[in-house]
Parts: sequence; structure tokens; C-alpha cells
Amino acid sequence: MIIDGHVTISLPWKLLEYKHPFNEVTPVRIGIFVALGTAIAFARWMALPKQPAVRRWILALLAVVFLTPNIDGTYPSGTKIFRESLQSPAFITTGLYRHYLRRGEVILPVPFGPFGNSLLWQAQAQGYFRLASGWFGYWPPDYGTSVLIQQLSSFHSARASATACANP
Repeated sequence: MIIDGHVTISLPWKLLEYKHPFNEVTPVRIGIFVALGTAIAFARWMALPKQPAVRRWILALLAVVFLTPNIDGTYPSGTKIFRESLQSPAFITTGLYRHYLRRGEVILPVPFGPFGNSLLWQAQAQGYFRLASGWFGYWPPDYGTSVLIQQLSSFHSARASATACANP
């Protein structure tokens, strides 16, 4: 357990931290397996003949409703989630990055974070390079105090303002 940046108590997971395959475990993966276990338990419960058919159908329909994506959803920037057209630079789409980057090299693509599609570019390059900064919906508290991040963020805001003025 870490409190104020200091390790206070070693929890049981620490024993497995460096053992393969546990060194590859992330919270997202744990969530996926919990969802899988829940789905299997739900399916087995639904298959029991003792449960009334009406209750089973109602619960099955509720499960489908809860899994339906929010088609009208928007990002915090106001962009529609399912109606956004993403463009990748020719540097990525043509494979030109292979001539300038070594496999596994760490880069900071500009625009980055919430202002660009760097995670998409990394996926299109099949993980050829690593990213110094991705966007997962938030930044750590100290990240925004970095002079570099402030400068890059202000560059994006100035560019967006110039584009808005040029295209009224």
C-alpha cells in the first residue's frame, strides 16, 4: 500500500508481482475476467429450470439494454463519439515511421493527449513505437504543472482558435 508516495504495507499481491504471468496483470484485465465470470454465472442461473420463464426473459432483456452503447454520446470536447472521422498522417499510414524510428522507441506525437489521435496511430503502427503520453480520460495531478505540457497545450489552443477564426 502506498500512502503519500511511501510504501507502508506490502499487500499479498506483492508476492506475485514479478512472477510470470502475474507481472502482466493490469486492473483492466482483472475487470474483464470478473465480467466473464459474472456472465458465466448469469448464464448458468438463467439455464436453471426452477426459475420462472418471465423472470429469465426480463433479466436477459435488461442485460441487453445495459450493454447497448450510447450512440448519441459525446466526448468532453463536444465531439460525437460515433460520428467522429479520424484522420491519420501519411507518416503512419504509409509506414514512413519505420525509416525514422527504431522499434520500441518512445515518442511524443504532436498533437498529443486529448488533442490528437496518438493512441490510434500507435495501434495502426501495430505497437512499433511507444508513446510518452497517451490519453485515457485524465492526467495525473502533477502532469499539468509541467512547463512542456503547458506549452504544448497552449499551442493547441492557439491553433484551434486560429482555425476557428479562419473558418467562421
